[in-house]
Amino acid sequence: MRFDALSRFASSEGLDMHTPITELPKASTEIEADMVALIGRLMVQWSNLESWFIALLAQLLKSDTHRAEIVFYTITTAISRRALLNRVFMTYVADEELQKRFSSLLGKFKAVTAIRNRFAHSQYQFQINNQHMVISSFPNDFDGSTWTEKRSIDKALLGEVKQGILNCLNAQEELFALLKDIEPKISETPIKPLHKHADIP
Repeated sequence: MRFDALSRFASSEGLDMHTPITELPKASTEIEADMVALIGRLMVQWSNLESWFIALLAQLLKSDTHRAEIVFYTITTAISRRALLNRVFMTYVADEELQKRFSSLLGKFKAVTAIRNRFAHSQYQFQINNQHMVISSFPNDFDGSTWTEKRSIDKALLGEVKQGILNCLNAQEELFALLKDIEPKISETPIKPLHKHADIP
């Protein structure tokens, strides 16, 4: 829904920025309510996964999480953040088994970020006539091209969000295990020149 259409709808419903949250329109169907709840959980789990990667960056840099957050969030694109993590990891961890585990995790992080971006950046349109919500713009991974399609909110779409949540949880578990395993393996000095790193997953 465009801003002007949204404004007209809000005005017709007597809504403004001061409207209490308890008075905002509710989802008109159970499946829409489930969708809203699942998207919220997906955002929380993805954000938590990202925080674990920041903890990993702090560990690799032998720094604290506050300094790692400054570095991580100064970089504004997902692909550049993965490149940062990859370069630091490959510079200071020589263990090949740990490198493989980390590369696999970066690939999973890319995949769940694509799912998160789709639902975080979609345009949700409220169909006033039939009181149902649809997705009018459904973008792809923001690392690449975007595509658009009109999607109704159904069980198949809910399944995509649920799978994204499960993928986040699995990646968090793997990353937590990696954090414990790399501590004794982090080199004090670079193990290879920066330009020798392979492309990120």
